[in-house]
Amino acid sequence: MEKPVLREDVLIEAMLDMYFLLSRGYPRRQSLEVVAARRGLNKWEKLAVYHCIHPYEVIQKVRRLTRCPPGGVYAVDGYNVIVSLVCVEDGIPVLICPDGFVRDVMGGWKPRPEEALHPLIEYLEALERHLGGRPIVYLDSRVSRSGWLASMIRREGFTAATSKTTDKSILVAAEQRGYTPITSDVVVLERVGGCNYLTHYVLLRGALTVDTASLLSRGFDSLARLWGVSPPWLSGY
Repeated sequence: MEKPVLREDVLIEAMLDMYFLLSRGYPRRQSLEVVAARRGLNKWEKLAVYHCIHPYEVIQKVRRLTRCPPGGVYAVDGYNVIVSLVCVEDGIPVLICPDGFVRDVMGGWKPRPEEALHPLIEYLEALERHLGGRPIVYLDSRVSRSGWLASMIRREGFTAATSKTTDKSILVAAEQRGYTPITSDVVVLERVGGCNYLTHYVLLRGALTVDTASLLSRGFDSLARLWGVSPPWLSGY
């Protein structure tokens, strides 16, 4: 697994650009391509900007819907969480985004099930211990050996299910059964909210992180000093 290279000074400028474009209503993917070309982003920086930067109203809505009810049932977005956990285990930085959720920059990479099992079980045990909740892990059945990983999770005493459409399964679990999602998928979070326990877990572990919210704030401060006042499109961030 290749270790990501993330340049803070480049990320600050790129995140400001992306935030400005999205806040002005420009399309997301086209905005990313413009920013990547202008700032010379590498593949990891491009993923960081894409996954972490959203319009102000989206960030605020996700924050508003964030909750971690004690004793609740948690619908865990399996590989979404697993990749971040394996990154933490291997000393690869993960991102703490402005909406309060952890994301990675590994793209479509998936660890081998043998690599995934131990960090996932440790995380599920911590979630049960700290929140008193019952986690249910949803795994993408299209990923190789998901069935084996689900069986190993069950052997450890947890519930696991496979699905061809994990995001839809989690939405159904949230909307029809009242489960709380644990995911960084902003589409899910903006619609039904979720629990950001993974952020707390990562910080408690002392993991290597990049706080993109702080980087964005530093960029805002630089602009405010340059202009003498905070730019109007940044107000309320």
